[in-house]
Amino acid sequence: MSTAAAALNAVLAAHSAFEVAGVGIGREGEGAAIELDTDASPIDGAKVLWDNNILGAPVYDKVKEEYVGFFDTRDMLSFMVTALKVEKGENEEMTPLAARMSESLATGIDSQAALAEDPTVAHFASKNPFISCKDDSTLLEVSKTISPDRCHRVPIVDDTGKVSNIVSQSAIVKYLALKTPPDDLKETLEECGFPYRKDVLCINEDAGAADAFALMASSGRSGIAIVDEEGSLMGNTSARDIRFAALDEGRTAIDTDIISYLAIVRQATASKNDRYPITYVRETDTLLHTIALLAKTGYHRCFVVDKDKKPVGVVSVSDVVNFAISYE
Repeated sequence: MSTAAAALNAVLAAHSAFEVAGVGIGREGEGAAIELDTDASPIDGAKVLWDNNILGAPVYDKVKEEYVGFFDTRDMLSFMVTALKVEKGENEEMTPLAARMSESLATGIDSQAALAEDPTVAHFASKNPFISCKDDSTLLEVSKTISPDRCHRVPIVDDTGKVSNIVSQSAIVKYLALKTPPDDLKETLEECGFPYRKDVLCINEDAGAADAFALMASSGRSGIAIVDEEGSLMGNTSARDIRFAALDEGRTAIDTDIISYLAIVRQATASKNDRYPITYVRETDTLLHTIALLAKTGYHRCFVVDKDKKPVGVVSVSDVVNFAISYE
């Protein structure tokens, strides 16, 4: 068994969920944990996530006094693409996604009316289970709750059952990068047998942004690689970019090639501190380098490339967590 896996596992076993929150990593935003009401529309739910710069929030049923699940940024991607498909007739061109989203944000009802029934955040949250832990739960317990991909973040509840904090997979990876002795992570991905995903979802750089978003939604992936004609990595897009598409308010045509589209909407709507470097590793890179890269960028994934910079795999924060708990 890999010594790197043993080292990561030891950190998880020795530290608690409270400690992650204590160093400011676990909380996704300032102040109390953000919650959504069950009757909130997907548009309103997305605005709350975007306004608070978070990727997901628990949905609370005030009548039943219980949480029904999580509303996630990726749900917004699925919702908008579904609405567009419903609006698209047999011989009609697809309504521009960014313009459609902008109109929906303004009215709050248009895209919902395009569906057979008006969904709320509760509709999506029911598919993302609410599985909680306590402040004194070890990070190993929290990680096992997350794995294998049952959920992407774990709510930490107090004695009354209310959410006091949220620990995500990214937060756990950042904590591992902070607490694991560097010398214990010097095995390469190949040497430690790191189980990264081999089937990489790619789209050509000349494809339109609408096609890229639709591909993400239909495949159930939260991110895809963008490659050139030779198949070399050029960039990536993720569900997070839906926010920028909406804030662009339809000024940029959705049939613009994905590379140009992202360059425009990201620059126009992101803060001056936001950067979008292409992140990748090779099998000969150390686990230390890989985890540090994910922790530093805050990305949920980085691509594994070959000598020609062609993506041959993906290392996600979920893979790191699963690898860490694999040591017993």
